[in-house]
Amino acid sequence: MINEITCRNCQGYREIVDHPCPECKGRGLVEKSKKITVKVPAGINDGQRLRVAGEGEPDPRGAPPGDLYVDIQLKKHKFFHRERNELIYEERINFAQAALGDTILVPTLVKGEKAKVKIPPGTQSDTIFRLRGKGFPNLQGFGKGDMHVIIRVVTPMKLSNKEKELFGKLQELWNDSKK
Repeated sequence: MINEITCRNCQGYREIVDHPCPECKGRGLVEKSKKITVKVPAGINDGQRLRVAGEGEPDPRGAPPGDLYVDIQLKKHKFFHRERNELIYEERINFAQAALGDTILVPTLVKGEKAKVKIPPGTQSDTIFRLRGKGFPNLQGFGKGDMHVIIRVVTPMKLSNKEKELFGKLQELWNDSKK
């Protein structure tokens, strides 16, 4: 049985430094931290990897350093959801907006910019409106995905006495129209 291990004295380089410097202890390398700015392209997806040439670990024998690989992890957003280059946003509207129609403003990816969405009368919950070109940029450099606005019609949980009275009158009208 034969066991092979790396020599503790030369670290496998077949040379022993007689008077090692106190900083590197004869290894020829000193560990240091370095800040690197990495340009992340617009439209990059979660889990993708970027390569930064020449910023990896140096070779102790003098060869040029290798490459640094940066794995991308995207943070979850408060109200936007992403599917590839498509942007998903849910907007809550009230019963009157859904029944009578309305024009609402929704946030976009551009800071401070809002897009108009025309809600037609009779809009149902889970209706989806598409805003072309308001999604994420294509990583290959051409075009953008779309933004999809999902409408959620919210039924009030608590009503004031005046609201109860008005909904009661509305219910009477609907019941009369069915006769």
